[in-house]
Amino acid sequence: MALLSQAEYARQKGVTRQAVNDLVARGVLPLVAGKVDTVVADAVFAERLDPARSKILNNRPPAPVVAPLAGGADAEPAAGVGITSYHVARTMKENYAALNEKLEYKVRAGELVEIAIADRQIVKFFDDLATRLDNIPDRIAAEFGVDDDHRSRLRTRLAEEINRIRNETIDAYDARLHA
Repeated sequence: MALLSQAEYARQKGVTRQAVNDLVARGVLPLVAGKVDTVVADAVFAERLDPARSKILNNRPPAPVVAPLAGGADAEPAAGVGITSYHVARTMKENYAALNEKLEYKVRAGELVEIAIADRQIVKFFDDLATRLDNIPDRIAAEFGVDDDHRSRLRTRLAEEINRIRNETIDAYDARLHA
């Protein structure tokens, strides 16, 4: 365990003294007797540095690697599993952004629609269809039968058959929706 001043440590690691001082001020990097413990500081910097902007990548050991998440790229880390590496956090962020862009593209391409909009359109379609089907018995019954009793029975029988078909269609739609 080597102890160095903040300025010495900053020079050794190739970072600004202000970067080290900021970590100390925020309580992220603890001091031992007013000095920086190089082992602790190296671990803090390994976890926090953005490799794309780092000047000291060749001077530090690689950050600890976390095993890939079970369940694939879409999985969330399990409770108690901390992200220990900038690389893992950045990968997760990039994956999330890519998935969002893919969804947005599919919406723009018309492959995906909001379920509320689709439900409203389906309900409207079935309401219009039901209204048209309900008018069939009256129209057809007027064309057949010589008296009101025959027309009434024909109207009733047609209405029963249309209601049966309507109920079967609704049941099949509900079963498919909840499958």
